[in-house]
Amino acid sequence: MRDAKRRVAIVPGGAAGIGAAVAGAFGNAGLAVAVFDVRPPAEQDSDRRAHYTVDVSVAEEVEVAVSAVAERFGRLDVVVNNAGILDCHAVDDTPEEVWDRVMAVNVKSVFLVSRAAIPHLRAAGGGSIVNISSVHAVATVPRLAAYAASKGAVISLSRQMAMDYADDGIRVNAVVVGSVDTQMGVQHGAAMARDGVVVAPSKGQSAALLSQPSWPKPSCSWRRPRRHLSPGRRSSSTAACLPVCFELCSPAHRKSPESGDSRSP
Repeated sequence: MRDAKRRVAIVPGGAAGIGAAVAGAFGNAGLAVAVFDVRPPAEQDSDRRAHYTVDVSVAEEVEVAVSAVAERFGRLDVVVNNAGILDCHAVDDTPEEVWDRVMAVNVKSVFLVSRAAIPHLRAAGGGSIVNISSVHAVATVPRLAAYAASKGAVISLSRQMAMDYADDGIRVNAVVVGSVDTQMGVQHGAAMARDGVVVAPSKGQSAALLSQPSWPKPSCSWRRPRRHLSPGRRSSSTAACLPVCFELCSPAHRKSPESGDSRSP
């Protein structure tokens, strides 16, 4: 149902986990929400909610779905690129097809959905794109080669998009998410236990990891499991997404629920 005054959001990967929490929060805030996912819908369709079965790594499916959202609701204001998959391997034992699939879902989908959405955001007079990255982009743990690389690419792409579309009134941000209590978090925890990975204070090992002066130094070690991480809640990621979408952040801004704000250079 069209409502010229109601803002409209697309949430790829919105059927579960962080995406479902974001979609639910948008709905509670009065937005119409379109979820793109290959999984079954979390809620029934209504005049303010729509589920589209979309593989967001396939250009034709994305373009058809975005056009359908704009036609159904009459406008588009917000995109939260949340679709993502996890793989737990190092470079030397990552199959090429796994690397390609992680990059397709985690990075290519951001490009495809954003490309299809930007003309509609322009037509609405501007809007917001939020790309969900991960702490593993900047301070990772062992055996996340493809995932960490993909989330680093999301940050770089977000910075570039923020510059390219600022004059169109389209704000682009990356939310850098830590460990969250979702099915993906459970999957990662099981893989860490399987491979004997524990995150704990260590001596001198952080120098071997990618780090930046403006970020806390990573700390990890490789040893037999002794203790588990305490994951955050999905609500912390949702709390970061909501203000970013509604004029409270500058175009070149990164926001981390766990580490606070960090201005992009």
